[in-house]
This record gives sequence, C-alpha cells and structure tokens, in this order.
Amino acid sequence: MAGTTGAGRRRRSDRLPPTLTGTRRGSPADAARSEGPDGLAILGLRPGETVRWRSGAASRWRTGRVTHRERDGSVAVTDARGLARSLSVEILEVHCAGPRGGAGWEALVTRASRTEQLRLL
Repeated sequence: MAGTTGAGRRRRSDRLPPTLTGTRRGSPADAARSEGPDGLAILGLRPGETVRWRSGAASRWRTGRVTHRERDGSVAVTDARGLARSLSVEILEVHCAGPRGGAGWEALVTRASRTEQLRLL
C-alpha cells in the first residue's frame, strides 16, 4: 500500500454505463420531458393544481398539489406535509368549479377522457 498513488484509480462516473450517469432526477431535463405529449397536459392537469385521494374506501380524503408525471404514468403529488407521493390516475380527483360556480371535485379519469376528446376535434 505504501507508495501507491490515486492516479491509477478511476472515478465512479467512469465506471458506470452512460445511462446511469445522465441527468439527475428533478433536473430541468426531467421537467421538460414531463411537459411533453405524455405529460400532465394529456390528462388536463397543470403543475400546482389541487387533487385529493383516499387510501381505502373507509379512509378520509387527503389533498395535495400536482408536481409532474412519472415515467410509469402515475401522477406525482406533494401533500400538505411536503411528502412526495406517486399516485395512479384512477384514484385521483381534481378540484374544479361546479355547474353553478361552486367548488367541486371531478375524477381525473373523467377529465382526461374529456380532454382527449377535445384534442380530436
């Protein structure tokens, strides 16, 4: 060990394949990718919108804010305590105005299907 230098050692990034040394999660490149055709816009969502969900049928509603779309198709949400969650589209409801202007909730699946139909016209 004595007399050896670190000059012959390789950095960790040199040993990893190029796919693992790419952009970090949460970088601007990831944000641009989530705004693409498979991002939130196709669901009719924008970052910062209020959504709610339940863990089970008997549990209480929890609210949070949309941040981005995950690679697996789920929606990333931050709750009131700042905890990040990744939730499926089927269990989310979006805050919206009702038919007479009152606050209401709409299933995200319903909003996404309506948005998809509008894009066809």
